[in-house]
Amino acid sequence: MSGSWCSPPPVKPRKIRPAASLTPVPTSVSTFSSGSVDWVALCMGAGWFFGNVPFVKEHFSLVTIGIVLVSLLPVAFEFVKSRRRP
Repeated sequence: MSGSWCSPPPVKPRKIRPAASLTPVPTSVSTFSSGSVDWVALCMGAGWFFGNVPFVKEHFSLVTIGIVLVSLLPVAFEFVKSRRRP
């Protein structure tokens, strides 16, 4: 491993864009303006806001399980839909 004991490992730059074939935007532009900063700011703001709600503070594990279950709903719907096809 290179560097000192506390330096992070080297990161290889990635040139993959999620919608590379759908957008005519050059890689250099889309890499820095993909909205990732906005997404992180939105999630941090939501965490700060909902973290101050008393119900969320008291029942954090239930809220976390609820978020996971809601996130899995599209997978469940697609599974049920695929099983109904003849």
